[in-house]
Amino acid sequence: MKKSPDLKKIIDFIGRREFDPPSDHICLSPFGKNRIQTVRFSDSINNLLPMEAAKLLNPSLKKKFYADMLEGKLLSYQLLGKHYTGPPRIKPRGPMIVLVDTSGSMHGAPQTLAKSAVLAMAKLMLSQQRDMKVILFASTNQHLEIELSSRKKMSEKFLNFLLYTFGGGTDFNTALASGLKSLKEKDFQGADLLFITDGKSEVSDELVLARWRKQKKEV
Repeated sequence: MKKSPDLKKIIDFIGRREFDPPSDHICLSPFGKNRIQTVRFSDSINNLLPMEAAKLLNPSLKKKFYADMLEGKLLSYQLLGKHYTGPPRIKPRGPMIVLVDTSGSMHGAPQTLAKSAVLAMAKLMLSQQRDMKVILFASTNQHLEIELSSRKKMSEKFLNFLLYTFGGGTDFNTALASGLKSLKEKDFQGADLLFITDGKSEVSDELVLARWRKQKKEV
């Protein structure tokens, strides 16, 4: 599982890679277009003063307009703004919260496969110094979680955790509510949620759905 290209694609995809401007290379430049600094003479028609453009409506002043343009004497706005001279910084990929279905239908091979995938993902996440939380869930109010980070290395405790299972039915309301609660924690703000299950994920609790929609708008 650790060598699976599909798992690696998931790890690489999960966790936003947003681009930041290189703040240490910001300067005011004529290439920026954020604000007007002054009025100047130029041959540019992009930032003309309205009074210059009005000359084109008058047949006698039209010739003067073109003469001024050739001589670089058109009154124009000079715009300045932030200009980024360096390459953008890429934010490191973020954390992940994995919700693993351990209901009765997952017993046997499906659950073994799911937890093997979680173990392989955990090793990859830790190698990239990214935080990860695993939440096992099944029926209503059945959930158990463990947190992994560069500060909390892979251990026997995590392996024992993966051996745990609930059985019974599947309640995705409980699972999603647990994930949303984790998103409020400092280390997991902005994390991606990954469901691992053998069934169709149906969330029927309107309150949980409302919290989910609100969370999606905030990130």
